[in-house]
Amino acid sequence: MPAMPAPGTPSAAAARAGLPAVPAKRHGRIPPRIVSATGPPPPQIRPLETLARPELPGMGAPQPRVTKEANEQEVEAGELEDTAREAIESTKTMVNALMETGKDVSAALRQLGMAEECLEKGRPEEALNYAGKAMDVAESLEAEQDRCPRCRAETKPRWMLCPKCGWPLREKGAPAQKT
Repeated sequence: MPAMPAPGTPSAAAARAGLPAVPAKRHGRIPPRIVSATGPPPPQIRPLETLARPELPGMGAPQPRVTKEANEQEVEAGELEDTAREAIESTKTMVNALMETGKDVSAALRQLGMAEECLEKGRPEEALNYAGKAMDVAESLEAEQDRCPRCRAETKPRWMLCPKCGWPLREKGAPAQKT
């Protein structure tokens, strides 16, 4: 048996671990402890094709895993669906604002319902079409907000009377609408 260095010296720990001795630093510090590289081996990476799953009764041979890239049509369909969703949401916001002012928004709500139904059924083109119709209805209702209900002359929200026919646009105590 070879001669072992004195216990506590770096070369003794290295000899036990089967590693070459590392000299200790000589400026009064405790020498570093050498740790052996024992432990579980690193995982081995196997090719994807060699991964075999246990066969279940009635199942064929295991199929290789295949990743699918989206083709151009699928990407366009996804973008169209996103556009339809955005159009529906922005129209809902506009319709809700009009509803708060007391406007009859039932026609716009019907169109929005059709748009959402088409989107759920996977027909984003039709959903976008219905959302556009709902937006048209909402925009026409919004434009009516700034007109006299009697003569259809343009008005401003702070005006109390129509400048053309004198029709009262709002009640005396009611605050002006914000636009």
